[in-house]
Amino acid sequence: MKTTTGYSLALLTLASVIVAGCDREQAATPASPTATATSAAPSASPSSSPATRSGPKTIPAKAFLQKEDTRSTDGPAVISEPMLPPLCKARYASDAVRQVRQTRTMRYYNPGTPLDNTPDGTIQQTISSYTSEGGARLVAEIKAAVEACPQETLEGYTYTNRLLTGPKHGDESLLFERAYPTRDIDGKLTGGKDIRLIAVVRVGNVVTVLYETGWEMGWSAEPASMERLTAKAEQRMRAWLSS
Repeated sequence: MKTTTGYSLALLTLASVIVAGCDREQAATPASPTATATSAAPSASPSSSPATRSGPKTIPAKAFLQKEDTRSTDGPAVISEPMLPPLCKARYASDAVRQVRQTRTMRYYNPGTPLDNTPDGTIQQTISSYTSEGGARLVAEIKAAVEACPQETLEGYTYTNRLLTGPKHGDESLLFERAYPTRDIDGKLTGGKDIRLIAVVRVGNVVTVLYETGWEMGWSAEPASMERLTAKAEQRMRAWLSS
């Protein structure tokens, strides 16, 4: 959903699991344009790839979403932004067996959106490769981090996190939302709520995280857009791993 309010969203900060403590306020779960919330285990595919086989030691550009997937006029740009939002200062023990990680970002346009229009949003994609069972551990750690951090306060604003029931991807996958108050160009609350969506997909010992970071304030991620990008990302990852 778009509004005409003004400035670009800053990409949100890092996460990692073995959850560190943070003060959390109790709040009702916000209304969401996404699928139903769930605390179920990560969805798994019946035809799983071996979770113990070490993943690749390098990640090529072709493993990421491409311009034809996002309809962007620019290719994916390498960035050093955090893979996930803070999630109450979570930490990831699986980092100990991570081989390589790379993050890229690009604008995306939904089918039917003219390319001279404002983009429909920005998608940040992180791909990580692991040894041992690090990939499966990361998915479990992210799930635990979201469940342990239903609410957090950053710079005076309340953010809520919750797991969602989404379509299955890869050998296992997660989908969760992060909601926060909409602010106008002057930083004043409008009474609305912005919602970001984050998808996690594992294939063997490789995990991709797709973080829809929006474009302007007052702009929420659309579930159909996120599902389309997640499916494309899985296809790219599988093609790379089988090449």
